[in-house]
Amino acid sequence: MFNNKAEILNQSKLQEYKSQEYLEIVGARLKGVRLLKGITQQQVARETGITQSFLSAVERGKKSICTTQIISLIKYYNVSYETIFGEHNGEYSIEGFSKNESLVVCSSLLRELISEYPSLEIGAENYLKICIYMLLRSIYRENPHNSQKIFSIDYDLAMTKAQKVIKNTPENLLRFIRKSKEINVKTLEIPIHHSGELRTFTYECEQMLCSKGIYI
Repeated sequence: MFNNKAEILNQSKLQEYKSQEYLEIVGARLKGVRLLKGITQQQVARETGITQSFLSAVERGKKSICTTQIISLIKYYNVSYETIFGEHNGEYSIEGFSKNESLVVCSSLLRELISEYPSLEIGAENYLKICIYMLLRSIYRENPHNSQKIFSIDYDLAMTKAQKVIKNTPENLLRFIRKSKEINVKTLEIPIHHSGELRTFTYECEQMLCSKGIYI
């Protein structure tokens, strides 16, 4: 029981705050799913009948969404009810969303970007090989039963050299592009039909970069 009008008012404000916070959480999750799927608001509006302006308001936590509309979105995005309305702890995260073949997707995006120039393809391929080598060797050595005789370079030396390659290669490739007379920078682009995959990949990576250690 409330003792006075002030208590009733404070409780009302608290409930209002919690409701707004909930709308923002749900909106952020809906937006996150859409971006991870590489889908625009226009596409959602066209396929579900929900107007773009209303969807935008929902994603910003400005409007609530009815049961029929949320079912339409969940089916369209092909995610579970719990993905949107499950327990929420801490900041919004894309953990739990499918990243099927994400390595294949990012490799194909890079290939699309530089496919006209074999020299760039070789440089990028070697860079990715070194990244994978570092991970493979670091994890491989944790099992004491794995033979280290297959490696010809000491682990610490290999890691030092690999880190140097990883640090310097992007800048070296940029210098090569700028000095090359054969490369037309206007051709370094990803076809528009891959824009969905590009948005999904960049969003996923930037979420990882900005996260507080929940990925690594």
